[in-house]
Amino acid sequence: MTATLWSALLQWSRVGIGTALFLVAARILPLAELGAFATAFAPVRLSQGPVRAAVADAAVVLGTRAPALSALAGLALAASLILAAGLWLAAPLLPAAVSGPLRWLALVPPIWAVGAVPEGVLRRDMALKALALRSIAAQGIAGGAALWLLMAGAGIWALVVFAVANAGLASGLALLLSGWRPRRPAQGRTAARTLRDLALREGVSGLPVPLAQMAVGAVFGLTAAGAFQIAARALQLADSLALAPLRYLALPRLARDPARLGGELERACLVGGWIAALIAGAGPEGLALLVGPKAAAATPLFLALTPMPLIAAATMPVRQALAARGDTRAALALSLLTLAASVSALAAALALSPTAIAAALPVAGAGAAAIWMRRGPARDIAAGALPSALAGPVASAALAVLATRPLAALGLPDPLAAALLGLGVSAIYAATAAVLRPATATA
Repeated sequence: MTATLWSALLQWSRVGIGTALFLVAARILPLAELGAFATAFAPVRLSQGPVRAAVADAAVVLGTRAPALSALAGLALAASLILAAGLWLAAPLLPAAVSGPLRWLALVPPIWAVGAVPEGVLRRDMALKALALRSIAAQGIAGGAALWLLMAGAGIWALVVFAVANAGLASGLALLLSGWRPRRPAQGRTAARTLRDLALREGVSGLPVPLAQMAVGAVFGLTAAGAFQIAARALQLADSLALAPLRYLALPRLARDPARLGGELERACLVGGWIAALIAGAGPEGLALLVGPKAAAATPLFLALTPMPLIAAATMPVRQALAARGDTRAALALSLLTLAASVSALAAALALSPTAIAAALPVAGAGAAAIWMRRGPARDIAAGALPSALAGPVASAALAVLATRPLAALGLPDPLAAALLGLGVSAIYAATAAVLRPATATA
């Protein structure tokens, strides 16, 4: 198997299995219980960027400097323990439906921290097969246990068990497979500087969706929070199947060969446009197939998130290219811009509806990305390539949706409608993108 296929399998197992389990739970549990879990998990998810992703990225950037890696591991564990203590102490201040799960979910960040550096070592060595098999084993065992608990009537505690067990198994297997062990730490300033910049970037970039999740729960109640979580998880499932593998490979590839940026950008935009077209063209039917009647509440939110994959695709390769050359602050600038725009847009949307809150996320993301790409290092390395990389996918997605969406009026059963619309969107998108790609690539 190629590196891209192993990366796709890795991302599916890391994100797709958990998301699929949540969607199964969405068929069984009331929306209010799903909302309670989503609200409890939101602050834990906020820590995933700085505790897990940033530490693994820092391990890639630091390379083979073993003392610095040991210092990095110590910093990550210390910060995650402080965070876990804060979450545990804050839990009694929340409603009982949220506070109980949060106390146990507070264990997840320190467990992530234990496995983050070994995961980064495996990524640095491009050991994608080992990473994929580790993730399949961890998610499979944890998912099987959680599914049994769901069927036994454990409610949202099945999802809590999955989160904790999956984190523990994944970290333990990463330590085993990487062969890395902490040594006497040194180069602490180097590790701290690298982790600081990457943790800020990942932490800030991961804030908008959990903030929106918590805002929906606080203002519109746990039932609305459950609907928002279904929409967000469905988007995450699509991302894990298509865009996440490219994101995972981009940093080590660009670290080795910065000249690959144009190809990475074109490839990511093609995939992001396809995901957006599928959501707009077949999203309502696909969501109904996945979660049944609860799709009625989640579909408007899901459709409001349609532009998110294309926005992520347009910025991801540029952010990774900047990180690969050590310019983490330029990528951080995009995260800060997006956060500022998101907070403003979410504040305005709070008085409207959960759908308005969902729509605020892509509006803020697109505005921040447009400003960022016109300034500084991002403009210097990619501004000329981005319009041509985006033009074809945007036009192809619009044509595919306009051509296939009228078929929804036929009133076919959900499985048949989802399959027909999904295949139609994909076929028209692929054909149109193939025709437009030479023109956009040479523009």
